[in-house]
Amino acid sequence: AFIIALGALVTIIAFFGCCGAIRESQCLLNMYSLCLLVIVVLQILLAIFVFVYNDDIQQAAFRGWDRLWSGRQVSPINQQTIDQIQRAIQCCGNNNPVDYGAIPPASCCSTDAAQCNFIYSYQTGCRPQISHLIQNSSKWIAYMSIAMAVVEVIKKFIFHAILVNFLFFYSSLALFLGAVFHQVFEIAQG
Repeated sequence: AFIIALGALVTIIAFFGCCGAIRESQCLLNMYSLCLLVIVVLQILLAIFVFVYNDDIQQAAFRGWDRLWSGRQVSPINQQTIDQIQRAIQCCGNNNPVDYGAIPPASCCSTDAAQCNFIYSYQTGCRPQISHLIQNSSKWIAYMSIAMAVVEVIKKFIFHAILVNFLFFYSSLALFLGAVFHQVFEIAQG
């Protein structure tokens, strides 16, 4: 649902830009520019949020993981969720595979292992793996947000410079042609 809403928003913003350019509507072009400005500001805010609240994001993930881990014996759904997480991020147990006791579950081993035991299981616990994943992902998200914002700002300045030169050239050309036609008209009358 989020991706569909995001796609609809991109379509609406592109509509403002496309229709504004085709109809030469200053209002639609201003709306398009405002939307792009809001997107750039949101990207910068996302990067700041990720840098500032990285530890809080990690603590929230740990709280969720701890809730799952402590309820794994009570609810089979919790154990199924833990199994899916272990397969997805290639980890085993809370801190290491020994957390399961004698034999780790099949989700602790890669799919090509014939039998899951401590030798073939993932050696990293899920808690350290979650920490590593959040640290790496948050930096990547923050740096990409900043990079995209910088590219969009540079693109905006380049487009503006091209547009100003284009308008200046054609306004100068129009003035020149107007003066030539005026002279031709005066000669024809005179």
